[in-house]
Order: sequence, then structure tokens, then C-alpha cells
Amino acid sequence: MSTGRGGPLARKLWTLLAEEEITGAENAMKQRKQSARTLSDKGPGTESRSPGPSGRGWLILAGVSLVMFVSPLPAAAFDEHKTAIRALDATQENGDSVRGGGLVESYGWPGDSLLSGYIAEALSRHPRISGSEALVRAEEARRANASAWMNPKIILALMNAPTDFNLNVDPMTQTQIGFVQTVPWPGKLSSSRRAAEERVNSGTNALEATRWKVRTLVARAYFRLAGLTSERDALREARTLADQTLKVTGIMLSSGMESQANFFQAEVEKARITRQLLLMEGEIEKARAALAYALGRESPDGIKNPELSLDLTSPFELSQITAYLEEAPALKVLKSDSLASHFDLKRSRLEYFPDLTIGARYGMRGKIPQDLPSESGASGWTRLDSRVSLELSFAIPLWPGGNQRAQVEASKARLEKAKADLAEERIRLSAELRSMYFETRSKAEQFLITRDSILVQAENAYRSAVPSYRAGELSWLSLNRIRITLSMVHMELAVLAADFFAKKAELEEAVGRILL
Repeated sequence: MSTGRGGPLARKLWTLLAEEEITGAENAMKQRKQSARTLSDKGPGTESRSPGPSGRGWLILAGVSLVMFVSPLPAAAFDEHKTAIRALDATQENGDSVRGGGLVESYGWPGDSLLSGYIAEALSRHPRISGSEALVRAEEARRANASAWMNPKIILALMNAPTDFNLNVDPMTQTQIGFVQTVPWPGKLSSSRRAAEERVNSGTNALEATRWKVRTLVARAYFRLAGLTSERDALREARTLADQTLKVTGIMLSSGMESQANFFQAEVEKARITRQLLLMEGEIEKARAALAYALGRESPDGIKNPELSLDLTSPFELSQITAYLEEAPALKVLKSDSLASHFDLKRSRLEYFPDLTIGARYGMRGKIPQDLPSESGASGWTRLDSRVSLELSFAIPLWPGGNQRAQVEASKARLEKAKADLAEERIRLSAELRSMYFETRSKAEQFLITRDSILVQAENAYRSAVPSYRAGELSWLSLNRIRITLSMVHMELAVLAADFFAKKAELEEAVGRILL
């Protein structure tokens, strides 16, 4: 292929196209540099709504003033379980609960106000968040019921009535009113309450984990869309260059300055880029639909095409990631479950100690005929004295096959399972964090090499090619190929940036905090 400018007609057309495209390319390079700066940060999104605690109603039985002290059954029968309960108290980790009160105040994306707004929208409307909040409210309702006493029983009775229900002929007939109240053994309700509180904490931590999952869902779809739109822009520029290359090659072919093989090659290049653009449009629509789902929308209408930031510095260190292991949302959920199983076991051991049932009845008897006449000489009716009954009862764990032992063994097994799940999750999460860290770091290093080395070299190659073309030392086709190569580097850079930010979002979800 000739490297000269050719005849007058070809030279004129060539020069007009080249000068216009060189100017446009230089302006495009300036715009790319301008867009590579840090995006304006208007602040992260607002906090998501978290459910408040529900109210608790307390039934107060007025008039109960009877306080009785009842000696327990022989202490030797329960020494083992008393010792076990004390051991549970000693291993309670000082009563510390893994509560979800440390929820991150903001889940926004620093440096990107559009993404922060999308995250805030998703946290406020996504059905997955609503479902998790409903589960927390359910656990809070169970917590209110866990520490409540059993309802008292009101007794209305008719005792020893004759078959004809003549209440005034039998001195044994009584009309009774009374109540019965079960008093739980000390420690049972507090253990149930603590177990319920830990389940509330588990639900709250699970809600936090769900928020991070939704945030990652939004960020992944957002950066996928941003990367695809950046690739599409680069492909459009490459197609424009390929179209111009095809036109110039056709002009040169008609004047005998270019071979037919190069003309066919230019046609193939344009068709290949056009096919990639068609595929890219379909991928962009899929990414918009994925972002709409992540936002909780039924339609992708109104979704703005995001702008991908190329401002990326060296990533965080591994020690910074592993330091957040114990605060990971998934681990906090299992810690709360383990503590709940701990208090369930304590409550099961307390089942060996019986609840006390106390009751009182007031019996009113009727009138009977008076045997002797009164001083006035008239006979009458005599009202019999009323009676009061007091009762006290409690269960005796007499049979060896009773349900207390089975409950204790089942609670022990559940606690062991919870501890095993916690240990396994800690190991799995530690390995996963290391894997995710090195994968994210690899994406960052590839991006930095492409941006700071390959892109710089491609831009320098284009800058040095422009004077060579103007001096007649380089053909238009060669200059265009250099420009197409530069566009492909920009496309590769967009892909690497989108992949890095998506991996960073996944890593932030795993540790439950924003990594700067």
C-alpha cells in the first residue's frame, strides 16, 4: 500500500476528512480527560427506614396480695441442673448481645450522587427489605409475649347442689367465686425474654444483611449499565472511524491508489463493529431491566444512563478487610442465634423446677329453716357461714421419661449446632474475604495498568501519528487504525472499571461497611 497522498482528487478528499476528524478526535480526548475526573459528590443517600418496637400490653390482676414461700423439692435431685445453669450464666459472655444497633447510617456510594440516590430508593421500596422488616416486627411481638405471665383463671362454681337445684335446703351447697394463678419459677421468664431478645437481634442483623445485599444488587446493575454504555460509546466512535476508513478506501480504490483486498478488509471491520453494537444494545436493555428490579421498579422507564468514573486509586489492604470479620452481618446473625440457643438451654434446665399454682375461693352458702322459734315466737331462716378455700399445687418431675430431660437434650443439640454453624461461617467468611480481596485488587491493578500505561501509550501513539500524517509520512488508513485502537483501549478501560466497582460493592457487602 502506498504511503503517499495520491492524486489531486484523492488528496483533497483525504485532507478534508483527515483535518475534520483529527480536530474531532482531539476534542474527544479532551472530553475523556475531563470525564475521568472525580464525579461531584452531593452526599450519600438517605437512611432506610427501620421498624420501631411495638407496644406491650400488661394484664394486672388487682387484689392478689397472697405471697407464699414454698420449699422446693429435695435439692439433691436438682443439684446437677443448678450447677449447669450457673455454668450457662458464666459462659454467657458477660451478657453481651450481638445487637443490630450498629447499623451503618448510610449505604450510599461516596462520589456518586446518582448511585447513592438509587440505593436510597431501593432501600425504601424493595420488597425484599419490606419482608425482612416484617420478620423483625414478628420477632418483637414474640419478645413481648415471651416474658408475660400466664393468664389467671376466674372460677364461678356451684358445689353440692341437690338435683332439684333447691339451694336453700342443703347446708353443703355452696356458690363459689375464685381465681387461680400460675407463678413461674424464678429465672424462667427472664431466660425466655433473653432468648426472644436475641432472636430480635438476629432478625435486625438479618435486616442489615438484606440491606447490604440490595445495595450490592443495585451497585452491580448500575456499574454493569455504566460499563455497557461506555463500551457502546467507544464502539460508536469506532464504527464512525470504520465508516470513514471504508469511504476513503473506496475513493482510493477508484483512483487506483488502494487494493481491493484492503477495501474488503475495511468492509469486514465495519460490519464486525456494527454487529457488536447491535449486541451491545440488547445487553444495555437487559442491564436496565436488572437495575429496575434492583430498585424495586416494575419498569426501567426513567432510569438515567450512569456515567462511569475512572478516578481510582490504589485499593485497601488485606489487614483492613480481615479486621472487619467479626462485624460482618452474616456472622452477627449466627452469633445472635447462638446466644438465643444458649438461653433456650437455660430455660430448658429450669423446667426441672416446678411452677407454683396458687388459688383462692370464696364459697357462699344459702339459708336453712330455723329449728326453734325466735323470741317473737316466729320461726325463720338462718344463713349459714361462708367458706374460704386456699389451694397450692405444683408438678413433680417424678417419671424418668418426662419431657424435661428431652427438652434439655434437644436444647443442648440446638446450641451445639448453632456454635458449629458459627464456627463454620467464620472460617468460610475468612476464606471468602481473602478471595474477594485478591480478586478486587487484581481488577484494580489491571485498571490502573490500562489507564496509566496502555491508555497513555495509545494516546501518545495517536498524538505522534497526527504530525506524521500531516507531513505525508503516514497514510489515512494507518492513522485511522491507530484511532480505532485508542477507542478499543477506552472500551477495555470501561469494562475494567465497571468490574472493579462491582467487586468492591460485593466486598463491602461481606464486611458490612463502606470501604474508602
